[in-house]
Amino acid sequence: ATVYTILQLAECFQMKYATDRAEEYLINDMSILAEAYQLSDQFRLRKLQNAVLAVINDISYVHEMRGKWWKDLSEGAKCALLEKVLELTKPQ
Repeated sequence: ATVYTILQLAECFQMKYATDRAEEYLINDMSILAEAYQLSDQFRLRKLQNAVLAVINDISYVHEMRGKWWKDLSEGAKCALLEKVLELTKPQ
């Protein structure tokens, strides 16, 4: 995925993540993104981690402006989410 695709992804997900199911949706979407990247060479591991975190940052920035999303998640949920990202991006 290019930077453009990742930004598109974040834009598409904006409204979805404004719901109470934000965490569930995000983990699902990150899983899809990670699976797509895992089809590529392992050297893309770092790029994948950066891309996933970029999406999280883009979405959280949008919703912070609206008083929504990332800051509304509990610390436990934030940790679980980042752990899931790392788990998905581990080398096979």
